[in-house]
Amino acid sequence: MKKILTVISFVAICLLLIFSKEISQITTNVIVNFYICVLPLLAPTILLNNIFINTGGIYNLLNTTNLKPTTKHNINKYFLIILGIISGTPSLASMLNEEVGQNLTKQEVQNILNCFTMPSLPFLIALINSCNWNNIVKTFIIVIPLSIQIIAFIINDQHNKVSLYNCPKESKDNSIISKAILSTAKTIVLMSGSIILFSLMALPFNYLTESVSLLLKGLCEFSYPLSLLMSTYSLVNLFSVITIISFGSLSLLLQVKLIVPSLSFGNLIKKRLLITACSILVTSAIIFFL
Repeated sequence: MKKILTVISFVAICLLLIFSKEISQITTNVIVNFYICVLPLLAPTILLNNIFINTGGIYNLLNTTNLKPTTKHNINKYFLIILGIISGTPSLASMLNEEVGQNLTKQEVQNILNCFTMPSLPFLIALINSCNWNNIVKTFIIVIPLSIQIIAFIINDQHNKVSLYNCPKESKDNSIISKAILSTAKTIVLMSGSIILFSLMALPFNYLTESVSLLLKGLCEFSYPLSLLMSTYSLVNLFSVITIISFGSLSLLLQVKLIVPSLSFGNLIKKRLLITACSILVTSAIIFFL
């Protein structure tokens, strides 16, 4: 993975030198948008989630019940997924990284991130509300990719042989807050770096046609291209949006890998491609019959 990051960094530096005139566009559209619009909401969410996990999470409530260990284990897992879908993939990855080997196996963490690496629901809802697309189409954008991911998770989770039903680690460390802050800072730095990196790598796509350029840019880093694609409705834009949301973008996948080092990056990409293909097929079928 270090070799891959070295190669990517070298390519980014070369692109930085070649396309230096376009750097202002990235600064305005990507970096400023992230730090002004996304970070003020995302950082507190990640911090609170990290504090919650480091203090025992939902197990603190479950331990007061007479539920079976397997039931507690599954409730904890599903709760983390729901929390992660709402707060965003980087937050989910950060929480799972604390849980891996403790309350969740590596296989479970891999399966969760394989299936639920996507832009956060609040971001998508805010983006959808700002566009003038048909309400039915707006529903497709969220429901189809999310439904495919849920189905994929359920299918894969049934094949997981889980032998880890530990009680949660009881943290008696007085530095829970500082640990959560450091973990949050690390997550934000990784997010910022990957966003800038893949935005730079997408610069050569400026010379392609607009629709192709936005699709490829979105597959590199999703936030700004998604907003542009959703400014005007067309079937091409709809399928581009579905593709980007379903895949999650290379930037997001790299963030997940960096936050959870034990993750298999190859399996993550394969699963995202499969989910993307299924989402496109379902969208095509629905449009055909409407």
